[in-house]
Order: sequence, then C-alpha cells, then structure tokens
Amino acid sequence: MTERPKPVLPTLRYKNAERALRDLFEEAAADARLDPEASMRSNVITLLAHAWNVSGTIHWQRGWVREAMLVLAAAGCIVPSAQIMRWYRSRISEAPGTFRNTARAPVEILEQMDLAFLDANNLF
Repeated sequence: MTERPKPVLPTLRYKNAERALRDLFEEAAADARLDPEASMRSNVITLLAHAWNVSGTIHWQRGWVREAMLVLAAAGCIVPSAQIMRWYRSRISEAPGTFRNTARAPVEILEQMDLAFLDANNLF
C-alpha cells in the first residue's frame, strides 16, 4: 500500500492567533482522543465538535485550519486538505445532526450544537 500524500499546509500565518488556536485544538484533541485507525471523516468531525465544545463557537479566528491540520498530523491521523477542513466546518455549522451516524462521532456534542444553532437563529 502506498503512503497517502500529505496535503500542503496553508501558508498564511497569523502569529497573534496561532498560540490560542493551537491550545484550543490541542485541548479538543485531548478530549476527543483521536484515533489514527479511524476514518478521516470521523477524526475531523470529532475534533471540530470538541473544539466547539471547548470554545463555544464554530467561528474561529483566521489560522484555525493550519492548527487543526497540525493536531491531526501529530495524532497520526489522515490529514485532509485545507479546503476539506473548511468544508467540514461549514457543513457542521449548518447541520451538525448530519454527522450523528459517523463512527465515533460525539453525538451528545452534536445534539448540543444543533440546539445552540437553532436557538441562535431563532428558528423555534
């Protein structure tokens, strides 16, 4: 089996935000217990959901993609491209419940996200 190519990290760097974002995603990864044997989708959804749980928002500062990719790489997980990371964040912010059936997904956090986003949009 050939080794999967590593995606290129985003080149724009925001020094002032990097440390806070690194801390956020490292804490989220520790809570999420990322699994190198699990699918990319599973690890990305789990990481993003836990990062939301830690920070209380899905709208992180610029530079979040790079830090999330570095945390996934450090855990030995498959690292998606920056475009895919942004797509997952967009999708999870629109409909977190979409990912309830994803293996290892933190269902409780996804349900909390659903309720928080519905409340924020006053759709009740």
